[in-house]
Amino acid sequence: MMKKQKSPECLPVRSEPLFAPGLARGFTLIELLVTLAVIGILVAIATPSFSRVIAQNRMAGQVNEFTAALNLTRSEAIRRGVVVALGSTGGTAQRFDLGYRVFTDLDSNGAFDTATETEIRLGAAFYGNTRIVRAIRSGSSAPFTYTETTSGAARAYIQFDGKGAAIGTVPTYFKVCDGVDTSVKGRALAVTATGRIVIENKDLTC
Repeated sequence: MMKKQKSPECLPVRSEPLFAPGLARGFTLIELLVTLAVIGILVAIATPSFSRVIAQNRMAGQVNEFTAALNLTRSEAIRRGVVVALGSTGGTAQRFDLGYRVFTDLDSNGAFDTATETEIRLGAAFYGNTRIVRAIRSGSSAPFTYTETTSGAARAYIQFDGKGAAIGTVPTYFKVCDGVDTSVKGRALAVTATGRIVIENKDLTC
């Protein structure tokens, strides 16, 4: 005969709730306010640095665009065999960041004549606070000082002859700065007598 197996003893069931009232707690109002205050401080610290990075990246892109415009002016002068100029369309401000025009300058006066000269490119004003102006370099050795040119019609344009050489005062310098945040490092561009365009200073104090 088979022996009858005994049924296992029943284990006692705990009657305690799954989530005890004493263990379930959220943030207090004071803890929440402290957390928000810390976040606010971190944001206040990080915002200027982030804005500076954005301004520096924007300036780098605009310097590249302006350098490309200078190179276009030179290459068109060589291709056409005539004087080609890049002039500011910024009015009396004579700033290239406010807009520029690349055109054939057949009378070499730096001004665009719609009747006899050809517009090659019309560049729109740059976004943001970037300033691009003609400048004078001073100092016997690096680091040089670049001062905005404040007089003379030539400050509003630069010309290249049919062989690609720069016309006028050479080297020709351009100063690029942030017009609002002086902590943003600027750039200094140089156009040599042969027409070569180089970024002479990438860490310019504006």
